[in-house]
Amino acid sequence: MRHERRDRVLDWREELLRVAPRLHDLPDDARRAVLETVGAFLREDAEERNEALRQPARTLADAA
Repeated sequence: MRHERRDRVLDWREELLRVAPRLHDLPDDARRAVLETVGAFLREDAEERNEALRQPARTLADAA
């Protein structure tokens, strides 16, 4: 994988799609590291969405 020093990842999903076809070429430890990182991003995104879903419920509960 070519890596430019100035590359910036703006969206982890787009970056994953870019590197996914070459994941099988990586050594096991490197592939595992990529997948663990993706898992961390997924959990972070899920937590943000869950919090956003809880907010309207709190507002409704406060209004009642």
